Amino acid sequence: SALDTGSLAVVASYQKAMSLLSVLALAAGCASPESEDAVAPYATTRATMRDTVVAATTGDVAAERIHRFEVEWRLRTDTAREIIGEVQGMAVDRDGHVWVWDNATPALWRLAPDGTALRRIGRAGSGPGEYREGNGVATLRDGRVVLWDDGNSRLNFYGPDGAYRGNAPLAFSDCCGLPLVVDTLNRIWLTTRPRMVRGDGRSVDPAAMIRNEVGFLRYDSAGTLLDTVMAPTLPGRDAPVSAVVTSADAFGGAIRQVPYATYPHQAVSPLGHVVAAMARPYAVHTDANGRPLRITRDFTPPTVSEAERAQQRAHIEFVMRGVRSDFTWNGPPIPHQKPPIAGLFTGLDGRIWVELSVPSESFEIEPAPASSRAQPPPVAFRAKEKRWDVYAPDGQYLGRIAADRSVHLYVTRGSVAWGVRRDANEVAEIVRLRVVPGL
Repeated sequence: SALDTGSLAVVASYQKAMSLLSVLALAAGCASPESEDAVAPYATTRATMRDTVVAATTGDVAAERIHRFEVEWRLRTDTAREIIGEVQGMAVDRDGHVWVWDNATPALWRLAPDGTALRRIGRAGSGPGEYREGNGVATLRDGRVVLWDDGNSRLNFYGPDGAYRGNAPLAFSDCCGLPLVVDTLNRIWLTTRPRMVRGDGRSVDPAAMIRNEVGFLRYDSAGTLLDTVMAPTLPGRDAPVSAVVTSADAFGGAIRQVPYATYPHQAVSPLGHVVAAMARPYAVHTDANGRPLRITRDFTPPTVSEAERAQQRAHIEFVMRGVRSDFTWNGPPIPHQKPPIAGLFTGLDGRIWVELSVPSESFEIEPAPASSRAQPPPVAFRAKEKRWDVYAPDGQYLGRIAADRSVHLYVTRGSVAWGVRRDANEVAEIVRLRVVPGL
């Protein structure tokens, strides 16, 4: 379909078309929408509550109806001319070239649409076209590529061929691979914490640090600040556990979310609005055709074993006592049941990917190397795999996709996804994946 290879220019017509389809096939070769809908054990219905449209999907997804990925190409990072050690951002331009930000080198790489012809763009530094530490990378509608160079507090612009096209200074700094999104109006959205950061990137007060409210600084395509958009405040948020150390002129410490407690998830849609959800209940808040839309679905999340709860708590307490020796647990207890929603992101076509909580599995942990410092007690549990529920921008349920737990998706468009996965030897691979229907 056009969504597999087209640019964001198709989004407007796509969104209109979605309201006419009951189910959209996730990959070529699926049954037609009518036959799929006729046999599907689930259905999406719509109702209007005041000014909000509610798209509610009922019915379970049987194992044989779960879609999987197949690898179209892979790039092993240990066979590149220079090792790509820590992928922290990825973008795909309108011609299919893949732009990869590697935070370990650091380096910005450009891959051909077939995953070959790896080329390094720019180099580490603070000169024109150089970078120090990046957050996100994205493509603009005119073909340029924008890199959020947080180390130099600026946006770097490159042409489709990688040629340097200038930069725009930022009045703040942040950290840690925060997403950057370009919408259909060519506005650049930077994910940050506007009420926490100032010019030097530090928090303004401990309360703001603990709240950790996410917002978005929105710029035009030249890098001029337009406005600030705060993520919606949804009810039910749990407090974290914290060990804050303050003095007359400074503060610091550590903050950790309680495993499987209720916290917000946010993502920017390329259609120009914020998509938000709490971890529980299963309800995603977005916009469609200029109206608020709430997406709900039947889903029973897995339970958390007593052994995992005990290990998770012991690990956090050890870390916090390294910050404050008098730390005592000051957050809610670790729940006995995981929340339905484990994450949230959007595709280049506006589709909404809801990452689901899955059962945990125990695994063997290799003994840590001998050290003079005490090590935190390990957590020998992890998610068995990854699963996503995928929705059209108008809330129509498209299906469920599963992948190996090592897969991390950065970009999706139609039935295609780009990301990183680890092979059996734990070597990271940059991959292009295609959805294979599990019908």
